Amino acid sequence: MIKHKKNKIMRPINYNFSVSLLLIFLYLSSPKFCHGSTVEGLSPEEMPNIVFIWIDTLRADSLGCYGYQRDTSPNIDQLAKESTLFMNNFTPHTVTLSSFMSIITGLYPFSHGVLHIAKDILSPKIKTLAEILQMYGFATSWYGPNDPHLDNKVGFGRGFDYIDNFDNDLAVGRSKVLRAIERNKDQKFFLNFHSYHVHSPYIPSEKYIYQFTKHKDVGVLESFDAIEKATVEVIRQGVFNYQKYPYEILGPELLKEMAEADLFAHDYKITAVKIRRYLQRKNLEYKYDEIANKVYESRINPDNKENIAYLKALYDAGILEFDTEVIGPVINKLKELDLYDNTMIIICADHGEEFGEHGSSGHGMSLYQEVTWVPLIIKTAGRKEGSKIEELSQTVDIMPTILGLLKIKPPYHNQGIDFTPLINQTGDFTPRKYVYGQMPYFKAIRTKEWKLHVFHSFLAIPWLSESVRTTIFGKRELFNTENDPDEQNDRYAKEPKVRDELTTELEQWGKSLKNYQDTDYSFQPNIDKKTKDKIKKTGYW
Repeated sequence: MIKHKKNKIMRPINYNFSVSLLLIFLYLSSPKFCHGSTVEGLSPEEMPNIVFIWIDTLRADSLGCYGYQRDTSPNIDQLAKESTLFMNNFTPHTVTLSSFMSIITGLYPFSHGVLHIAKDILSPKIKTLAEILQMYGFATSWYGPNDPHLDNKVGFGRGFDYIDNFDNDLAVGRSKVLRAIERNKDQKFFLNFHSYHVHSPYIPSEKYIYQFTKHKDVGVLESFDAIEKATVEVIRQGVFNYQKYPYEILGPELLKEMAEADLFAHDYKITAVKIRRYLQRKNLEYKYDEIANKVYESRINPDNKENIAYLKALYDAGILEFDTEVIGPVINKLKELDLYDNTMIIICADHGEEFGEHGSSGHGMSLYQEVTWVPLIIKTAGRKEGSKIEELSQTVDIMPTILGLLKIKPPYHNQGIDFTPLINQTGDFTPRKYVYGQMPYFKAIRTKEWKLHVFHSFLAIPWLSESVRTTIFGKRELFNTENDPDEQNDRYAKEPKVRDELTTELEQWGKSLKNYQDTDYSFQPNIDKKTKDKIKKTGYW
């Protein structure tokens, strides 16, 4: 009986019925059906190529298209004339890891939960932009740094068919990107690349370094060679003289071992290699980078106007170099291959940079204007005339907007807004009333007129509420951003109605966000407590 039934089940199915079943299966498994709409997405012929450019640490107000007086960005400015320029675009976080994770997921930082390097990983439940585009048939390529802040394993590598480094040497990085365009010219492609060239240390090449200043001896380290030499000397002093911060970073036992390891019998270049290899064998190479960062930062004085002005000139020169050596050639390559008109180009940044505006330098230590106002430029396929969007936007809006332009429904978890109706000037659009900032020790809320900035303090006292910690050890500030765009005049005590309304809205918004981080990750075992504390505080080693 069993054999008879088995034979009956295995009897050949009618050919036409078999084909019908196959077609139904293919339809049900297609991205259009999976995303819940039978008419979703542009047709394959209408889908544009997409080039997504991430320029780390780029302030909006350092580009000509945003009103900057220095000629830092001729190619970006020209592109902006054919694009939609978002005039009031803000990031919710000012550290690379969390900021870019918000961009590729459409989630605010505390929702995606990827807050600390060497620790957090994006939940597999969350779909990234690249994963979605891959589902729709795009050939996907990612060129990023070999760096924990954009670690492929954390989530940045998801959805990419091809992954490679974008090298610190711009000529090498540029060559890789141009080859990727050439390689994919006959198919729909999504090309995403990132560069730290504008990020500190501000070290443009010899051709560009003094474009906006003359050489001045203001204590700033102006070359990687100078940083390496100073770092080796500081480590030497730490090993043999127990100098303060190498002693704190490396610890007395490791310093003693290094003194006995014959690391310093050569010039600084060989010594630097030997120190790195020595620390690498102990899985502690990050400590060399931590000291090097400290050495560079120790030469920056936010209270010294000449020092800061000189640094800003070097920073601006880095923008010009990237614009000239990368942005221009990428656009020219697209035009050369007759791809430009059918390519969507997006330029964005993760955060800005402080140059003493609020007594600090760098980023990751506040949510002030200089670090949260970032550029967003979107050139849609076929676009010839530019436009400006004055409405408030956030970097979480980038993913749903890209998908909206492709007529693809964003994933269920999306928290951003689709700006397609404003870009295409069609359909209804409800503008944002607020934009938000969200970091472990800071939070902020902004309207077009007002900005509330809250610092909780760096003290981790579990039994003390956030409100009490902020009142005793932190700071609350309120700025009228229309009259005081640089956020210099605190009106917290003078505008009780405004501050209370913004405080209530900020608290309610924070409580409304769903947390998609389903695993409580631990720091990698090689990270010591002091470094963990520093990562939690600043986002960096």
